[in-house]
Amino acid sequence: MSEKGGKKRRQEGGGGGATGKKSKYFQANSKATLPVGSRGVLVSCIGGKEQYAAKDSIRILTEYYERLKGSADPAAPDTSAKPADISSAIADEVAELQSHKGKLFVYHRVNVFGLIYIGFQTPDVHPTPSEVVQAAARDVLETKQCLSKVCMRFMPIEGVCYAGLEDISKLGKKVLAEHFPTGKDVPQTTFGVLYEHRASDLLKRMDVINIMVDCVPQPPYKVELNNPKKTILVEVMKATAAISVVEDYKLLGKLNLRELSMIGNDAAANGKSTGSKQPDTQASVDAAAATSAELAKSAFSAPTEAASSVPQNTSTTAPDAQDT
Repeated sequence: MSEKGGKKRRQEGGGGGATGKKSKYFQANSKATLPVGSRGVLVSCIGGKEQYAAKDSIRILTEYYERLKGSADPAAPDTSAKPADISSAIADEVAELQSHKGKLFVYHRVNVFGLIYIGFQTPDVHPTPSEVVQAAARDVLETKQCLSKVCMRFMPIEGVCYAGLEDISKLGKKVLAEHFPTGKDVPQTTFGVLYEHRASDLLKRMDVINIMVDCVPQPPYKVELNNPKKTILVEVMKATAAISVVEDYKLLGKLNLRELSMIGNDAAANGKSTGSKQPDTQASVDAAAATSAELAKSAFSAPTEAASSVPQNTSTTAPDAQDT
């Protein structure tokens, strides 16, 4: 009975092995991944809040997309009646998010814990996902306003292909041609490559980075590791690879809008605390000068004080010292 029970528990995924740990982050449907040939934004969020993150992400992307397009009439919110049943309401909301009809942005499940993908269904090439995300990041950096409680990092994706070196090279040349033009009047700009992978170990990091570097003409562009002007983002997830280019990646907090809204507050807090230390420092300098003056003054009477200190210590230990 015990052997049968143990086999049953192992078949159901019990125990604390590696399979149980991975199932916490990767759901059962491993086929769900980034749609090949699509473009959009990969959003990291609080685990278990993927549906709320999808709704917030679409709201944020719609707002900044319309700003860049110059639209004066934003889409009106849906005021139709909602079903009273909670389960039916959740099912309708998920179906609405995944619907492709007449929508600029579509929610795709990638079945990775704390990660969602918002696909662009926009008819025009511009604004691109990178332009929309950078506009949101610069706005957050200036206003210090947190746009979402569940969404964190917004990674733009300008192209998706299968996770093969040849496919990545073809897609890289296509995507990078717009961001790294050639000509006589092209200014010199630095660039770097950032490689990340999730639920995939098919490729080697340096192989992908070397392919991206070969796709950029040098000169007029030069590799910079510390703080490049343009950063090529390569994301490999499961059997697909995504590529995009972002300017001022580190300055914009690596596109983590949640942390970006707190950068100025932390700096202001540090500056305030630093300024409050100046009077204390001056007071400590004055106290040190007064102490040194007293020591210099007492240097001439040091033998007398030393001689008088002996009977004083002896008198404190005597039994009749308290009576006196």
